[in-house]
This record gives sequence, structure tokens and C-alpha cells, in this order.
Amino acid sequence: MCLYGYWRGSVERCELDLSRFGAEYTANSNRSYFPGHEREDVVKHRKESVKCFIEREQHFYTITNDAVPQWKTPTTTPTILLCHDESTYKCGEIAAKRWIMSDNAPFYNKGRGRSIMCSDLLVMHPSGPFFSLTDKEYSEALKKYPHLNDDCDINYEKNSVSAAINVGGDNYFDNQDILSQFKCLFQLLPFKNEYKNHNFVCLLDNTITNTAADMHINDFRMRPRTRSPVDNIDYIDENNKKQTIECYDNDGYSKCLLGLAYELNVFVPIKCKLNELKLLLSQHTAFKSVSKLEKLAAEYNVKIPFSPKYHCETNPIGGYWCHSK
Repeated sequence: MCLYGYWRGSVERCELDLSRFGAEYTANSNRSYFPGHEREDVVKHRKESVKCFIEREQHFYTITNDAVPQWKTPTTTPTILLCHDESTYKCGEIAAKRWIMSDNAPFYNKGRGRSIMCSDLLVMHPSGPFFSLTDKEYSEALKKYPHLNDDCDINYEKNSVSAAINVGGDNYFDNQDILSQFKCLFQLLPFKNEYKNHNFVCLLDNTITNTAADMHINDFRMRPRTRSPVDNIDYIDENNKKQTIECYDNDGYSKCLLGLAYELNVFVPIKCKLNELKLLLSQHTAFKSVSKLEKLAAEYNVKIPFSPKYHCETNPIGGYWCHSK
């Protein structure tokens, strides 16, 4: 059989020719994955997440399940749900390995070859499925936040935070890029007229990129004058307000876990061991795993829930990526 002007021989002959052309048979590292979908902690998070949204359904804009769907307006405390995710437009192969010509193959995987990564939000609101401002609204935003027009490595759509980046080398949506994108979003949201007098909830996937935190309780020591991973701890209290506690005293010495427990009014038994102290403090909101993104959102009075791991179907924007591809 003739293929692209060449006679196709045996599989072994094709593999030999590909090798001579400079191709490499290598692992396809970005196949679809499902392990952990029914893991105990994941199932618990899934149930809690679904329950939370069902209980607050009357606060969100929803759509009827009719032949001609209609918007249902919230009956109390109107809240706009924004669903975020990133997606890389690349090859859809799911084989364990594949042939690739150096790093020039188009749409290979994240960080390798020529591909494009998008980061966007799907908005549950009658004004439109994607967030953007009019020229007039954006001009008003620039008066308060002139840095919004500063150049950066990320390509933003006009008057919006819909972003794209060419993947390859060091180009990638890392945690800092996501924080920058969401800071722009939080600053722009109040300027959209249709969003006036609304609360905001941003749903994100439970990935390392989105959930990265400043520190962990295991980074601290028990006794004074030992190292502290951070100068201060910012946390969100029960009223969704940002609080700060200093990790060093006025003499420049670290307060350690014992000192921090005292300031946080956490009772520590006599002869308490390090692991026991960590367990006690881990129950306090200051040491709970609060991401940098959640802290940033709290400054703008926006709530950030994370979807359960391995559950892309619980984030509506996943359907948009599927359709667009």
C-alpha cells in the first residue's frame, strides 16, 4: 500500500525509518486519568460539594430543563457563579507511547511541542456565558486600576480576563499567572453594570496550580528561636475576614508553634509532644490549608470553592472545552 508517496512495509520497517528520521518513541505523559475517583476522601468532598450547591440553589442563576431553556432568577441574595479552568489544545491520543519528532510536533502535551493553553471562565448569568466589559466600563476600571493595561506574557482578550499562552519552554499557567489573572478579574467584576449588587463565587478545579499555599504546619518547629517558614500567617476567620498573626517577636526571634498556639488561644496540655501540638493547631483556621487564591479572593469578598479531585464533570466549563475541541 502506498502512503504519502512511500510503500508501507512491515511495522518494524516503519519504526526503523521513523528512528532514522529523528523521531523518538516516548511515553505519552498526558493521557486521561481516573485513579482516585472513588477514593474515600474524594467521595466525601464530592458529597459535601454537591450538598453545598444544592442547599444554596436559590441564590444562583439557574436554567430550566425545558425544550427551550429559560433563566431562573435568584429569589434571595443574588450570586453569580463563575466556573474556571485551563485547557491545553493538543493531540488527543491516549496511547501509552507515541512517536514524536523532537519538540516540533504540534499539539503534543503541556510544556512540550507546539500547543496553546487557555484559561477562561464560564459565567452563569443571563448577560452572557463569558465575562467582559464594554469599552466604557473598562475605561472606568482603568481609572482605579491603571496597571490593568500593563504588558505581560499572557494574551488577554479585549476588556476581559479570558487568557491564552503558547506552551513551550517556561511558558505555562503556573500559580502566579493564575493569581494575576484572578486579581484582574476581582478588580473588574464591580464595573460590569449587570453585576451590580451581586455576590460572586468562583468554582475552580482542585489542582496544585490553583490550591498552592504559602506554608504548611509541618514547616514550623515547636521551640522558640527556631526557623519559621514565613514572617506572618494570613488566614480567613469564620466571618470570611482576613486576619494576620506575626511569626516573629519584637526581638526578631520566631514564636514557634507554642508561641503561636498561645496567641491563637489554643490550649496546649503539659508535656505536649510535637505531633500532638501539630494536631491541635491544625484544627485552627490559621493552619488549615488555605490557598493563596482563597486569601486573595477574600480581599475582594469573593468565595472560592474547589471541585472534587478527578471530577471534571462537576465543573460546567469542562463541557465547553469538550465542545470547542
